[in-house]
Amino acid sequence: LETLKRRASGGEETAVRRLASVLDDRGLTREAEPLLRQLYEEDARLWGPDHIHVRTSKNNWARVLSSISRYKEAESLLEDNFQRSKRVSGPSDRGTLIDM
Repeated sequence: LETLKRRASGGEETAVRRLASVLDDRGLTREAEPLLRQLYEEDARLWGPDHIHVRTSKNNWARVLSSISRYKEAESLLEDNFQRSKRVSGPSDRGTLIDM
């Protein structure tokens, strides 16, 4: 775990994504949350808030927040994603409908 964290902090985004996924899969959701937040923040800086990869990262983060009973935070992220999807892709887009 520590080795993966060190590698991830060196800019290896894929390692961070894998680590967050493994932690979540093993029921260590609280440990996965800060990693998913970090990935979302890095994606937003790189791609901008409206990019589909950023919205996916935000959905992943919101799902984990909901899993650890941080519902208000999750709801806020999901609502923002839904509004962005409607604006960027249109209200009848498949991604927008999924974000509902």
